[in-house]
Amino acid sequence: MSWPFSFKSICCRIFFLLRWFGADTVVAVLIVQLFLMKSFQVSLMGYLWGFGVMTSLFYMVDRSIDAIVYGEKQYERHRIYATHRRWLSVSILGLTLPCVIFWVCLPFHIQMGLMGSGVIFCIHMTIMGRAWYAPFKPMMVSLVFTCVMSVFYMNQITPWHMGFIFGSTLLNGLVHKKIENNGFLPLRIIWGVFIVTGGVMLACMGTYQSLFGWLLAGVAYAWLIHHRPWYWYEWGECVYSMPFLWGYVLI
Repeated sequence: MSWPFSFKSICCRIFFLLRWFGADTVVAVLIVQLFLMKSFQVSLMGYLWGFGVMTSLFYMVDRSIDAIVYGEKQYERHRIYATHRRWLSVSILGLTLPCVIFWVCLPFHIQMGLMGSGVIFCIHMTIMGRAWYAPFKPMMVSLVFTCVMSVFYMNQITPWHMGFIFGSTLLNGLVHKKIENNGFLPLRIIWGVFIVTGGVMLACMGTYQSLFGWLLAGVAYAWLIHHRPWYWYEWGECVYSMPFLWGYVLI
């Protein structure tokens, strides 16, 4: 009896599920959290599952709203939600319950910090379709992400760490915008953010060895912008994670 699925079809299904739940973004978030844990000698390993589920849920909501607002202008990573609305509803409901459990397990001050970040996120979602807001979207997304990542370390985190997370996330968002808009965004803005964030990373890490990971990420971003390969978004998330992973190794 022949096997009903080919190796290629199985790989495609697995990749679809990974993209559907934003697995590349989830891994990037977990690497940032591991970097922060090691930086401040804090163990939040029991929260990692919650970080993962929460990231997947908000990734799914953000991308599905992108698909609705921008329609066919978006990439497949957006459109898969527009074309599978029933499964989108099922997935969001399925992820909401563990997110609620995660929320209940958190200390009150962290709940309040996340609630504040949630308010900013809702404002972002409300005005996302406005033409005047488009240039500010990467900055707002970076701000929300930085707040969420930092709220678990309120008593330890420094402005340099927050600046490093904000700058790295902003750079990643600008590279995405550059690729999606077919080069409309000037490169000088991207590399300006790259240089400034590299300086912030150096102040954050306190060692020139940390710049190796940052420079390697810069080379990889340049390659992505120039070649725009298949699955560039997933590769971009890998590049985003590199400096944090390198920082984790150095600490």
